[in-house]
Amino acid sequence: MSEAKGARFNAGKWKPTFWPREALKAGSRVWEFGEAKYARDNWRGGLLWTEVADSTIRHLQDFLDPSKSDFDKESGLHVVWHALCNVAMLTWFIRYRPECDDRWKGEFVAVAKEQDDACDARFRDPQYSP
Repeated sequence: MSEAKGARFNAGKWKPTFWPREALKAGSRVWEFGEAKYARDNWRGGLLWTEVADSTIRHLQDFLDPSKSDFDKESGLHVVWHALCNVAMLTWFIRYRPECDDRWKGEFVAVAKEQDDACDARFRDPQYSP
């Protein structure tokens, strides 16, 4: 390791070197595919948050399902790379596109204890498949 002699005051600043280079490269490949398909930075115009979240979940479900391919049918890129970019978009949207937040924000309906227990029992039933 080289010996640093200069002074720099970086306390409290973010450290992009924490990100693995492979993740940055993988994400860039997906962004490049999106640029060719739509236009560079098209997504910055705003997308409904639930659409991006749905896409993220679909890609991760494909990754977790051993019967599915790890590679996106359209782009040929790894599905985890697509999920990474979707999460990056959502992170950006939180700050710059709050008007696209279409998550459900209604009140939860109180469920009777018996109904809740019945639902829990159904999900524990090995014959039940959602």
